[in-house]
Amino acid sequence: MLLDAMCSLVVATVVMASTMTLFAATYTTSGGARQNNLAYNAARHVIENIRYGYGASVAVTASPQSATTYGPVPELSQITNGTGTVTIANYNTSGTVKCVAVTISWYDGEKTRSNTVSSLLTTGGVAP
Repeated sequence: MLLDAMCSLVVATVVMASTMTLFAATYTTSGGARQNNLAYNAARHVIENIRYGYGASVAVTASPQSATTYGPVPELSQITNGTGTVTIANYNTSGTVKCVAVTISWYDGEKTRSNTVSSLLTTGGVAP
């Protein structure tokens, strides 16, 4: 009787330990996915700031600029140690289409991660 109770207790402990490990892994994964989603939304926000504020007349950048140069990016404050950079280049030789690349970087506790989103801009808005 006592042996049965002890065996049941050991089995229950193993099951609970396995379940706790699974919960910890799920929490870590969902936190990473949340940060990645916020980074994507922040990058899209920067591109929209440029699109509405400057359009295709935005100046080409010689080096990456801060993402907040083109307007507020509230999502950056929700990202752990979030920073953003913008690079703008001519897409065609006439300069009527610009390629905007926004990189949002953050530190997840283990290493620096980043998410880059790019878009084409032209006088009419989004390039075809």
